[in-house]
Amino acid sequence: MPNLYYLNSLFDLELGGFSTGSVMQAAAEMTTLFVPVARAGDYVLLDVRVPDEYWAYLSLCGIECPTPVRGDERIEGLHAVAWGYNEQSASRLAKLGATCRHPDLSVVRMVNSRLYSQRLCAELGLGVRGAEALETLDSVERALASREHFPAVIKPAFGNAGYGFMVKESKELSEGERARLEEILRTCGTVTVEPWLERVLDISSRCDIAPDGTVGGMSHHVCHANAAGTFFAILLDPADSSVAHWRAELGEAGTRVAAALHRDGYFGPACFDSFVWRDAQGEEQLSAVVEINARHAISTVAYALRDHLAAASACYLRLIGRRRHELPDTYRDLKKILGADSFRRSTRRGVVLVTPLRVAHNGHWQQPSRSAFFIAAPSAEETLRIDERLRTKLCAR
Repeated sequence: MPNLYYLNSLFDLELGGFSTGSVMQAAAEMTTLFVPVARAGDYVLLDVRVPDEYWAYLSLCGIECPTPVRGDERIEGLHAVAWGYNEQSASRLAKLGATCRHPDLSVVRMVNSRLYSQRLCAELGLGVRGAEALETLDSVERALASREHFPAVIKPAFGNAGYGFMVKESKELSEGERARLEEILRTCGTVTVEPWLERVLDISSRCDIAPDGTVGGMSHHVCHANAAGTFFAILLDPADSSVAHWRAELGEAGTRVAAALHRDGYFGPACFDSFVWRDAQGEEQLSAVVEINARHAISTVAYALRDHLAAASACYLRLIGRRRHELPDTYRDLKKILGADSFRRSTRRGVVLVTPLRVAHNGHWQQPSRSAFFIAAPSAEETLRIDERLRTKLCAR
């Protein structure tokens, strides 16, 4: 049965009940990121118009293109694949005629909460030591007052990594911080407070939990995030010794968490965020499974692109905001700008622009809010050098 893919990137915010009006356009554009995950014969639901040249460009790069679906076009006989299942995505996909197989939606919401993650990790001896889940402003203030070491970070129960994080350098809350916390607690019920540690390396694990509890496809990779904890890139490196050093511990932790997720009624894709940090003695420590995402993640896109284009290579998938780069009008011009760094199927090396050059909202064509670039090279070091040249070339125009 062909698949109908839908990347509903508002999943986490919708679970938390947050306002999404300001990010609706960006979320619509991100539906194109599921294009390389699909195969020929599949379908992808897009919330934005893309030019015909986009499909031709991806095909020339070696990506099998699915059939785009827009609006309320109903197509029977499809199996739905959502980024994450909630009431909004399940309802929309069902109206299109696709068959949705997912856990109970109340279970999906529960296991995607940081409250669940904190409690489960405390039970299993995982996560960040000293993390607390709190439900009132008074309890947050008491938790801060009792802390001896700072910084600390306050995280809402739902949201993407970095979204709504509040880093505290002291025990006291300002009036503005109190107002923000009151709104977060009203919206999604709880926050977690935990130490803000000196991160050395961010690692993410991914797997798929079958309805019978079988765990497959467990893999681990490096993620790159900014100082605020917001993700911007994934590095897939077959020769990465830094991940290899922690692979056994990460695999054991991921398997235990996956078993607990299935025990509590969840099946489907799951991703676990971990990090390596440096303690006061300068020793590196692993905090395994600090976040649980019971849904797809950007790693789904990165691995699909690697399998399509450069299975034996080091690969880098990075996002760049519109303010930080300028795209040309045509793919021919893009290839000229990239020069020798433009992707070649013969060498399996170079840059592929995964998202379109332009998208249309209500008939107006514009550069997307964020662009995704996939880079393949023989080594991780070379992918990063190509990435630096890419940003220089696109930012200097």
